Amino acid sequence: MSGFKVIALISGGKDSFFSILHCQANNHEVVALANLYPETSPEEPENEDIDSFMYQTVGHSVIPLYAEALGIPLYRQKILGGSGRMERDYAPVTINGSKAQEEDETESLVPLLKKVKEAHPDANAISTGAILSTYQRTRIESIALRLGLIPLSYLWQFPTLPPYTQTSLLEDMRAVGQDSRIIKVASGALDESFLWKNVADLATVSKMVKRMGFFGGSSGGAVLGEGGEFETLAVDGPDPLWKGRIEARNVEVVSGEGGSAVVRLKDLSLVKKEDQEKAHADLRIPELLDTEFRELLASMETLAIDPDEYETQDEIPIPPSGSPMNALDGLDRTIQRPRQGLLQIANISHPSGTPSDQLKAILQRLSAHLGNANLDASLLVSTTLLLRSMADFTLLNPIYGSFFTTPNPPSRVTISCGDRLPPGIDVVLSAIADLGERKERQGLHVQSRSYWAPANIGPYSQAISIPFEPIPASRNPGEKVIEKSDEEEDDSRITTHQPRTIHVAGQIPLIPASLEMITSKILPFTTTSPSKAKDFIAQTILSLQHLFRIGRAMDVQYWTGAVAFISSCSSSEGNMRANIATKAWRGIHRQTLASQQTTDDEGEEDEEEEEVDVWDLRNRNYGPQTQRAGKTERKIDTRSLLPDYPAVKRTALPLTSPVFVAQVAELPRGADIEWFSNGLSNLTSSMEPPQIWHPIRSMDDFVVPAWRGVIRSEYTVYSTKTLPPVLMSLDPVIVPCYRVWCEEGDGDGAVEIDGIITVNGGNSLIKLLV
Repeated sequence: MSGFKVIALISGGKDSFFSILHCQANNHEVVALANLYPETSPEEPENEDIDSFMYQTVGHSVIPLYAEALGIPLYRQKILGGSGRMERDYAPVTINGSKAQEEDETESLVPLLKKVKEAHPDANAISTGAILSTYQRTRIESIALRLGLIPLSYLWQFPTLPPYTQTSLLEDMRAVGQDSRIIKVASGALDESFLWKNVADLATVSKMVKRMGFFGGSSGGAVLGEGGEFETLAVDGPDPLWKGRIEARNVEVVSGEGGSAVVRLKDLSLVKKEDQEKAHADLRIPELLDTEFRELLASMETLAIDPDEYETQDEIPIPPSGSPMNALDGLDRTIQRPRQGLLQIANISHPSGTPSDQLKAILQRLSAHLGNANLDASLLVSTTLLLRSMADFTLLNPIYGSFFTTPNPPSRVTISCGDRLPPGIDVVLSAIADLGERKERQGLHVQSRSYWAPANIGPYSQAISIPFEPIPASRNPGEKVIEKSDEEEDDSRITTHQPRTIHVAGQIPLIPASLEMITSKILPFTTTSPSKAKDFIAQTILSLQHLFRIGRAMDVQYWTGAVAFISSCSSSEGNMRANIATKAWRGIHRQTLASQQTTDDEGEEDEEEEEVDVWDLRNRNYGPQTQRAGKTERKIDTRSLLPDYPAVKRTALPLTSPVFVAQVAELPRGADIEWFSNGLSNLTSSMEPPQIWHPIRSMDDFVVPAWRGVIRSEYTVYSTKTLPPVLMSLDPVIVPCYRVWCEEGDGDGAVEIDGIITVNGGNSLIKLLV
């Protein structure tokens, strides 16, 4: 992969400079530095800190020295305006155009980056130091994508990557020799004694962790200053990036209000480095796989055998278009069925014209359906896009994207069904909209490249979360939706703690940092097995990890079930893929359950130990190491549990959720597998399954009890055959497939079936008899 020409946004802080090192490690060239400073003159340091929500401004008088220190040209621009838009997620100015947005400080980036691009027309990417701040990341992404720049945020979610500690980023900075000094403290946990200390020094980190722990702030990125607890100024770093170090002969401490304090630097100078000054460790790149997925990989290597060695059932003929087996034959109507605060709009098609013409007409129909329900596209939660050919995807994606003009578009699953679609139909779209309060809808739409999960540079979010039992919208039937101003409503704020459903987009096995497809050569296989099987195992594990990482970011505690879509292949290879996918799903759940049971046992041992520091025991998840009385120090995983079995055991949910495999024609980017699931968060003791996944072993024997709860529900059917009348009467979303498998026994293999039905109900009376 050829590298990008990168514009590095710098504030002077530790993260923006450390991001430059990661850009270089990923084969990119930083061609320019870009900085925004307060409207007051840079020569007036006494007015240098404007407490911006978006930019670090304290210490900005040092910025001009960085051009010489790094040997990279620097471009600067005044910050104009203030925090006009306070909501977490940011809409493009071309869409909103409100006065508040025109005056928002975020827009100061536009003239700055245009100026840089004029001087460096080959610049095609932008680097940021965002770690956990969605507020900062979404604003930079909005500006960057408008200007045709690829956003790079290699530090995104860094504390959740191996080794999963709050301080791993600071440890990495110390290892490579980056020297960043604390120049402002604004937390009760940190006093003036921290000022001008190297934030990455072991003594500073240890003291900071303990002080923040006493104040209840050692988690959530506080140790990294993500909540504004402190700010830093980079003064030195490793060769060859840093060609000189910044020195201040006069460091003055200035006390502020509420316990805050800053340093004022005078007599600044740049000291050129001598050759071969000090050797430092190489920059650590986070491991591609999480610990549990590396263990899953090791446990699945025995499955990497030649596909022909799998038992092959009788070949199932792939029917031509229009055959009786075609699941969508004759289905030319759109179904709307409001239930429990959701509106399901199913199977929209327009069998006329080119695929582009069809999608435009489909979106017009979708808009009309939403309008009839007094809704708009911003309330869509998820969509399913079926194509005849994935070759049309590049042309259709911009058309689809133009339909969504606000932040956090719905999550999406995109598959190609080939000639399982009826003749003349090249595109089918189904959608789910939320009828509840707009502010209760929460989204995750990361468009920056990172080490975390693939960027969605496109018209769909990684996940959308809504209340399981919706908060009724304050509008009457026929009442037009009136948008509230930014001051009246912050769309990102969740006001309830009730159970939530998380709709996650389909996940394919792209390497997050490069967005290239994974191959077995990149993972630590130990066997010399056939590459086809190993490549599929690699794709299965990485895409499943993407699902879990997104789930953790959205506080998912439980998966309701999963479908692993696989692309067209031979019958024997299909059996192999189904077997691998089902064992991967069951395997990661078994490993998670076993590790949580081990942790519980260790916790009981700790309680029996004598002379243990109670405070240290409670807060041992934080910090570079964990001190355990009489035992070896070791790292502690600070990530949330997924599945969260202690929480699941308090509910009526089954401990493990089902998994199915559905074979379609093609998947995006030529992937062999795409994982799809919905999750639950904020589990309560009375929680019952809100979504039931059930195998259809035979379409001919399918029976649905005539219970009102069932009839009121929404259904999705993944089908290999024509649906019987009893299923058609339910008006389901239909996903036509070539083959479908479910687990056999305790997850020891996969058995072929006619289809799958999912029921969104949340009623204990919903049972499907097959």
